[in-house]
Amino acid sequence: MVPRRRRPGYTLLELILVVVLIVAVTALAFPGLYSMYSYYKLEASGDAIRAAWSNGRTHAVDEGRRYRFAVVPGKGNYRIAPESAEFWQGGASGGGDPENPAYVFEDALTSGIRFQFGNNNDADGDSAMEVGSVSPDQWVTVAIFEVDGTAQEDVEIALTSPDVAVPLLIKLRAATGISTRERGEAK
Repeated sequence: MVPRRRRPGYTLLELILVVVLIVAVTALAFPGLYSMYSYYKLEASGDAIRAAWSNGRTHAVDEGRRYRFAVVPGKGNYRIAPESAEFWQGGASGGGDPENPAYVFEDALTSGIRFQFGNNNDADGDSAMEVGSVSPDQWVTVAIFEVDGTAQEDVEIALTSPDVAVPLLIKLRAATGISTRERGEAK
């Protein structure tokens, strides 16, 4: 009699063990990956603010008029426009020369990222309002860029995320108009 050969294959037990191992490794890796993703979202938001400051400074010099950078505290909305009432009292673009329009930029930080000022850490609700829906009285001026490329005063703002323990500090040096970023202290 010829002995029977076993067919090559996997048993149900072997398949279940492999699935259990994959689930366990994924469960161990997920928190680290999620934390890394949250950290990079915070860094990207910091870069967006620094770019907005750079654009405001550049337009102030190019156009020969002061530019204002404002935020909604506790939210992620920010806006940059000329330092003139016509651009900050309800008009999204204000008046001015139609042949040479002013630079007006309004945006929101990445989802979950907020501006934090002092004790204002309102983490309830959405992290930002819809772009273009912020009322004029909600804007808080953070920086004003002068026509010579400087800022009116030194500025430091904190960006926070519920998923990152340490806020990101964005600093603006008045004398040069140059910005830097650094990690703050743990919450």
